[in-house]
Amino acid sequence: MSGLEQARAHYEAEEFAKAREAALAGLRERPDDPDLLRLAGKAGVELGEPDAIDQLRKATELRPDDADAWHDLGEGLVIEGKNEEATDAFKRALELNPEDEIARTHLGHAQAALGRDDDAISTLSQAAERGAPASSAVISLVEMYRSVGQPDQALAAAQSIAEADPDDVVSALDVAELSLELGRLDEARAAFERLREIDEIAEHEVYALHGLIQVALQQDDTDRARELAAEAAGIEGGRSAQVLRFFEPDGAGQGDEPPEPAPSREDVEAALKASQEEHRRMHAEDSRLGGE
Repeated sequence: MSGLEQARAHYEAEEFAKAREAALAGLRERPDDPDLLRLAGKAGVELGEPDAIDQLRKATELRPDDADAWHDLGEGLVIEGKNEEATDAFKRALELNPEDEIARTHLGHAQAALGRDDDAISTLSQAAERGAPASSAVISLVEMYRSVGQPDQALAAAQSIAEADPDDVVSALDVAELSLELGRLDEARAAFERLREIDEIAEHEVYALHGLIQVALQQDDTDRARELAAEAAGIEGGRSAQVLRFFEPDGAGQGDEPPEPAPSREDVEAALKASQEEHRRMHAEDSRLGGE
């Protein structure tokens, strides 16, 4: 097995130190081999080696029409936080290979990191049109549209993901939250009910119940909101108990102690919003504005 083949095998096995060692050994004999430079650079990026970007950049200089080399350079620059240079690298990769939708998505992410929201949305929209319904580009568009205050577009993107992957908790949560924000309460209620079915962590049912309480409150259905609050309090006695006291203020005392003051409507809405945010944090860490 040649040094290049060894380096590639180690890299594909995610043995980055061994991949880099094999690539560097090959480079001692062939210092201008673009393939060895790419592997040394890619493995070096994973390991945080200071010369990794220089190796990736040299590969593009030696092989300027290699779309993959430019793609690799762009990914390395993003990891190092050099998003301005990364956008140029990804654009060059796309000039050479317009079908590289991963590069297009990464370009959108780099533009978003630079605060170029319009460019990022345009780029990610193009990638979304060309890719799968639940691609990283579509997932990223949900967050981008939210960040620029376009909940209708965010909801449409979230719905396309939920339709493609009905068991995806984060997309169901997106649909529920955005429908609630837009006052589309029947859709919000259905999405929160869906969350009760697909979130496999039993304790998380309380978050869906909190969402359903929000829907009931917006519909002025106090009786239903009270029932849901009592059900939630049976699962979790902290935030849910606070919400229940809003509906049953006379039942909060213990023995001869006077009942605690009932929370205000504003307190309840703040508690329910905090619950929603907590649920999102638990599920969304690996799914938003990430790479392919």
